[in-house]
Amino acid sequence: MANFVIRLGQESDLSSVVAIDTEAFSPYGTTEEPRIIASRLSTFPDGFVVLETEGIIAGYGSSEKWASEREPVMNEDASTSHDPAGRIFCITAMAVKSDQQNKGIGSAILERLLLIAHQQDCTRVVLETTHAKDFYLHRGFHVAGTREQMNTTLFVMAKEL
Repeated sequence: MANFVIRLGQESDLSSVVAIDTEAFSPYGTTEEPRIIASRLSTFPDGFVVLETEGIIAGYGSSEKWASEREPVMNEDASTSHDPAGRIFCITAMAVKSDQQNKGIGSAILERLLLIAHQQDCTRVVLETTHAKDFYLHRGFHVAGTREQMNTTLFVMAKEL
């Protein structure tokens, strides 16, 4: 993989992140509203990362903390769901530009998010995925359940820390 840097997201990154989100999730009908993505950055900036390579943002990951485990909800405003004292770490979104996939970018972003979860004293990580179940299974997650939302099957994945 080419040289890259993973850093905390900034407001100036939002247009690139929204474009990546749209590209990655629109085929599954799970694209989230730009205001929701912005809310995640402003509510929990320590849990919002971008990966830059060759001068572009190639991928991102966002998260929040919860006091108790539940299923993630699409387009949920982080300002109402994030609990700074929470011990459940929810990866609310993670995506890589299609022309940057299969270069280790997703793995690098996930590793950084898991590091953040450890630093935040979280005990469990949860997320949902439409199509990356095997990616997460190979990284120590298990399927905790499935559900339907917007005519799409979502796999609820979990990992103990």
